[in-house]
Amino acid sequence: MKNYLIDSAMEEICESILYANSPWLKDTRYFNKNNHKPENFHRQAYWEVEKKVLHERPCGIFIKGPRRVGKTELQKQLIWHLAEGGKSHTKLNPKTILYLSFDDARIQSEPPLKRVVFVNQILDVWARKFLGADSYEEISKKVFCFFDEVQSVENWDVLIKNKLERKPEIPIVFSGSATHTLFKMAEKTLLGRLNKIIELGPFSFNEYLQKNSAFGNGFGIGVKVPLHVRGQEFKADFDVPRLYQHLHEWSKNHIILSTKIQKKLTDYLLDGGFPQLWKMRKMSGSSLLEQYQFMDENYVKKTTLEDLMLLQQIKKPELYERLFRHLFARPGQEYNLNKTAGELGTTAVTMAEAMRLLEQTDLFIFAERYSSKSAPIKKRNVKIYPVDLQLTTAITKKIASLRDDNMKGAIAESLVAQALRRLFGSSYRLAFMRSDAFENAGEVDFLLQHEAGSICPIEVKYQNNLNPEDYVFMKNILQSKNALEMTFSSMSCGIIITPNKWGYITDGCNIFCIPLWAFLLIA
Repeated sequence: MKNYLIDSAMEEICESILYANSPWLKDTRYFNKNNHKPENFHRQAYWEVEKKVLHERPCGIFIKGPRRVGKTELQKQLIWHLAEGGKSHTKLNPKTILYLSFDDARIQSEPPLKRVVFVNQILDVWARKFLGADSYEEISKKVFCFFDEVQSVENWDVLIKNKLERKPEIPIVFSGSATHTLFKMAEKTLLGRLNKIIELGPFSFNEYLQKNSAFGNGFGIGVKVPLHVRGQEFKADFDVPRLYQHLHEWSKNHIILSTKIQKKLTDYLLDGGFPQLWKMRKMSGSSLLEQYQFMDENYVKKTTLEDLMLLQQIKKPELYERLFRHLFARPGQEYNLNKTAGELGTTAVTMAEAMRLLEQTDLFIFAERYSSKSAPIKKRNVKIYPVDLQLTTAITKKIASLRDDNMKGAIAESLVAQALRRLFGSSYRLAFMRSDAFENAGEVDFLLQHEAGSICPIEVKYQNNLNPEDYVFMKNILQSKNALEMTFSSMSCGIIITPNKWGYITDGCNIFCIPLWAFLLIA
């Protein structure tokens, strides 16, 4: 029995939406036309999704992340793979594959409360016209669904939950660009129905190298850089000596390649991790000013006016926009929320709420000052980094450079923060440490705490000539955990990030020096 009875006019509208979003439903030769084919390069997240969809038959896979990082591209790559066939699966009938963007103009023209009903009608028309079923719930064939920009439809999580409950054999891959608050609530709604949550951010340095190599644009690496596997091992146990050994041995065995990679870090800072910017340069030869304007429009104004104002119903979007610009322009700066509130002409309570929401946009990485005692957020000091330094460049109109003596420390620190975010995900809380518990007070940029209790301090010293005073604070905390009221089970090794110096410090402690370019390859 049909769930939604619609007239012929509405059915024609639904068909037109299906054809616009999934043109292969109308043109069976669509997948034979290379001009429609997505890029050949696949990010690491693609292989995770492909494995789940093809070999584990999941209920639901959720891909989330900022705007313009490739969520739609990933879905379309998988659609092409399903339609073309391969070693691991047979070629599918294109009619059994559905892609639907919830921000389609026709869907958005409906009143907000009616959009879920409209999407259900579209799904039923797909089932009826192409699959020989009266409704989506009565589909008996092996089919695949891909939903994009799901946050554009109110109660989308309830819609997907109902579909997964009634037809759990139909995998649904869905993506969205919005705040974590929205998606955290949705995750609760979909509890037990999600097989995988994929966090997709800007391209990492490792992915940037691989993509450039794959497309032969003059880089000429010639081999992939599979060291992200070592990153997963490090994530699991914080075994610093083993990580150092793997990276150092790899570097010694690929001396020429390592030299090229070091030089490409400068290009990565210039290009950034947003593929849309690369396309702009390649297709239109857009100027740097045009690229900065693009970043400003998509990652400051749209996030402020759409993701925050509409979804979170904030009352002062102008404050959030000023705060966005302020934070992007000062990567790695430590903020006292009370002081920052005064500088921006608002209250500490408003600033605390603003910081909470900005953290959830996926555009910032927050590191809280370590404390053995819990403290209200309005009393905490935090360090804030952009998820990609192109955001800083767009606001300051100054290209990030590791040759800039005034900024190289903050830039290197930001790159490490981004690598750690990719390794551990947004649910992991980064911390930094300051203390006057020792004769030589100091700071550690990042303090990683494993759920099993292990601790790994990481300090960014973007200089090759290290003196004892450069690591005395890390040495002190490695030797005297009790002085900081720590109760961790293990904190035996630390990492210092350098420009290109390898080394092992045994001055009463275990500290390993790893070059920045090498450390970035693990994420």
